[in-house]
Amino acid sequence: MAAAAMAAAGCAGKTAAPTAPAPVVDPAQSARAKLVRWELQGKLGVRTNDLGGAASLLWRRDGARHHIELFGPFGSNRVVIKQDNHSAALRDGANQTWRAKTAREVLFQSAGWHVPFEELTRWVVGLPAGGDGEGENETRDAAGNLSMLREAGWTVRYLAWDDAQNEFNLALPRTVYLSASPLVTAGLVHEKSGRPVERLEVRLALKRWRRLAGGLRLAAP
Repeated sequence: MAAAAMAAAGCAGKTAAPTAPAPVVDPAQSARAKLVRWELQGKLGVRTNDLGGAASLLWRRDGARHHIELFGPFGSNRVVIKQDNHSAALRDGANQTWRAKTAREVLFQSAGWHVPFEELTRWVVGLPAGGDGEGENETRDAAGNLSMLREAGWTVRYLAWDDAQNEFNLALPRTVYLSASPLVTAGLVHEKSGRPVERLEVRLALKRWRRLAGGLRLAAP
């Protein structure tokens, strides 16, 4: 009897192990992560040391395929960059062509401007480049949208969002400002001036987001 009572008391004193709280899933973040087919229009500005330039931007993305057009002083009125999983090519207004692995490389080779298109593919929709989780030193505004992110050697500041005034019915970045750390600029030499790059800033003013109509087929530029 005594043994049975003690066993019963022992069972009664046991409590279930605490369970970890389920991770909070942000519906907007999940929706942005699914945006792999889009078209955006706006302005792209780059400043390297005391040199700067700007161009109108048209960027179409279909998964790993990208078609980027720059109009303005970046190069001979019109620059076309095409990239897929394997390579990138750039053609300028004088029909000169550059080839490399990435859009960033061909633009730097041709015009001397360093734009991190690989990371921007996600930064431009308001996501960390490394994945759906948090980036380094990430901060958000009252609506839960990114306001600042430090990642891959860059500080990314989101200065304005469009409050879901687009075809996706989803808040997307409107103004994005990037500044590079010495981790990025170390060893960079401006293609045109031949000077080491000590200051590197990129600014995006995005005017229009649209769904990409049809597929994106990349012929050679």
